[in-house]
Amino acid sequence: MHRIVTNGLRAQGKEPSEIKDYGFMQLRTIEDFDGHTWEIFFMDHNTSSFEA
Repeated sequence: MHRIVTNGLRAQGKEPSEIKDYGFMQLRTIEDFDGHTWEIFFMDHNTSSFEA
């Protein structure tokens, strides 16, 4: 997740908000140079309370 956002920032993207950490999930948002918004997240299933 961090590598994707870092590469996007190097390619003239912007990060409009800070990282959101929900404990079991982290979310980062990036806007590309065309104005598209991408939300990249990582979810750790080992720490979530969801049962399969």
